[in-house]
This record gives sequence, C-alpha cells and structure tokens, in this order.
Amino acid sequence: MRRLLSVLACLLMALTARVAPAGQNYQDMWWLPSESGWGLMVLHQADTISAVMFHYRADRSPAWYLLSNARHTPGEHFEGTLYEVKGPPLFGLFDPASVMPRAVGNMRLSFENGNQAQLQYTIDGQSTTRTIQRFSFAALEFDGGYFGSQAGVVRCEGNPQVGSYIFPAQIRVVDGQVFDTQMANSLVDQGAVFCNWGGVPQAQQGSRVVGSGIVYCNDNNGALIAQAEIEVEELRVVDHAITLNYRATVRYPPANAICRERGSFFGTRLQSPD
Repeated sequence: MRRLLSVLACLLMALTARVAPAGQNYQDMWWLPSESGWGLMVLHQADTISAVMFHYRADRSPAWYLLSNARHTPGEHFEGTLYEVKGPPLFGLFDPASVMPRAVGNMRLSFENGNQAQLQYTIDGQSTTRTIQRFSFAALEFDGGYFGSQAGVVRCEGNPQVGSYIFPAQIRVVDGQVFDTQMANSLVDQGAVFCNWGGVPQAQQGSRVVGSGIVYCNDNNGALIAQAEIEVEELRVVDHAITLNYRATVRYPPANAICRERGSFFGTRLQSPD
C-alpha cells in the first residue's frame, strides 16, 4: 500500500509539474515591416519551436541562424541556443560530416498575442530586441462552400457541468470572410440553424485568418435562438480542407441561458473530387 501511494504521489507531482501547452500555434513567417529584408521562419510542433533567422553580418554578407528545439515556458516564452551552421556547397556530393554547427548565442521569443512577439537574441556577444509580426505575402483565396461538422464544449452559467456537442454543419466563405454557417441542430432546437457572420470582420495574419464580433443564429422560421460574441482564434485552409477554431459567449433567449463555448468547424470544400 505504501508503495502504491508513493507511486501515485510521484505521478501526481509529474502531472502538476507539466508546463501547460502553448496558447496558440505560432508557425509562420515573421518579420518587422520597417526592416524589410530579414525575417524569422518559425516551425511549431507541440510545445517546441525551432526557427531559422535570415539576416546579415557586419560586412553585409548574408547569414542564417538556427534556434533548435526551444521548449515552451509559462507566459508564452520560448528560449534556446542559437547556432550558425556551415556545410557543403549547394551543388555536388553532400557530405553530412562537413556540417559544422557553432553556438553563437541565444534567442528568446515572447509572444504577446497571436500576431506579435518580442524577439531577443545575442550573437557573438552583441544583443538586440525587435518587435515582430506575422508576414502576409499573398492573399489567402478560400472562397466557397465547405461541408463538415461543428463541435464544441459548453459550460452554462449556474451549471458546473461541462457539456459537448457535434453536429453536421456547412460554412460559406465570400470575399475572404466567413459569410454564414448552417448546423443540422442546436443545443436548444432540433431543427436546422442558420447563423449570420456579417458582424464578424476578419483579417489575414500570415497564413491564418482571425476576427471577432457578433454572430446571430435563427431557426427555420427566422426566430432568434442564439447570439454569440465570438472570437475566431484561427482559421486555416489547406488544399480542400478548412479548420476554424473559436471561443464564444453565447446567449440562448429560448432557454434564458448564457454559456461559454469553445469549438471548431472542420470540413471539406464542396467541389468535384476529380
């Protein structure tokens, strides 16, 4: 019994000691618009970031620096050793043994929100700080209709229980904006639900779209069944697939309820599979 309690205590300590995962995914190209010509490519997997900074030396020659496997720490910080790597030329036989990394300093990324970060780095004893943001170099083109599902977790005022749902859903994108959505059901109505997103302006930030505003949802008869103050945390489209992550405060007039909700829409473009 003592051994079992000891093992359970160790497991509990390990679980409570775990660092919470990053609040968002920061993978993208980042830059400082007033200093066009250098930038940072951020690769983000789980709680780890690797990044490549392309910059210039004092003699104006180009240089690449690598931040490898920087782990997430509370406060949305990632920090690690910065390397300069030399290796074989682009053409000819590649010799892995000739790849020579050299530790030149360190780099710290502190993300203030999903679109802005403080970049601090030291290279060969010289340090600097820059405020960077995601780089949008091409307009995202994803207009069309998408068919899939909407899923969410919900907790309503006055009820400590956390509920969940998943309903078949459709989403329509017009002029780069989510225009409307349709669900087969809602939490308070068994019929189809139509939601107008006209009050949610959205903007591109690098490879994603974000926005916030008011969504109004009506039943088949046009009666208001839900009003949501919604934040689009991230909308991405890859090939034919769309993912929209959101959080919202939803008011359900028919049930006289106010609920907090976090969810996703995920689906495929309505087009020929050929």
